[in-house]
Amino acid sequence: MTSYFEARNVSPDFYKNHQLPLYLIDRLPNDKNAFILDFGCGFGQTMIALKQMGYKNIFGIDIDDCAISHCRNTGLNVSKVDKLEDVANQNAGNYDFIIMSHVLEHFPKDQVIPTLKLIRYMLKDGGKLMMMVPNAQSNTGCYWAYEDFTHYTLVYIR
Repeated sequence: MTSYFEARNVSPDFYKNHQLPLYLIDRLPNDKNAFILDFGCGFGQTMIALKQMGYKNIFGIDIDDCAISHCRNTGLNVSKVDKLEDVANQNAGNYDFIIMSHVLEHFPKDQVIPTLKLIRYMLKDGGKLMMMVPNAQSNTGCYWAYEDFTHYTLVYIR
């Protein structure tokens, strides 16, 4: 089976100059020792940027074998997700901050709430989730709906 990134003709080189958006930087923990999970880490571009900013405890999870292999070869601490429930149980209350960038729209509607509950379970008390999703009401909303056939749903932001 073709991987998500192969199907979209995206390689790690696509992200070689990746920079974190300001809205994410402004919400990152001040503590550089905070435990951060990149949920759906892809090729690790966010994790690499966080390391460059001085964060020390960065972890990633993804479902794509090619992405996981690349991240590991780059020296990133990543795990493959086969069953999210297992990952959540192994990481209950571990994270100060979880980043979920353009991942939730890939879950079928009936899995969105259970997935968010599992993510909450992985957060420490007072931990935060930073989630980015396509805005279906933007001028490019229709584009986001059909640009990627693995999108199940979009979010309407008011």
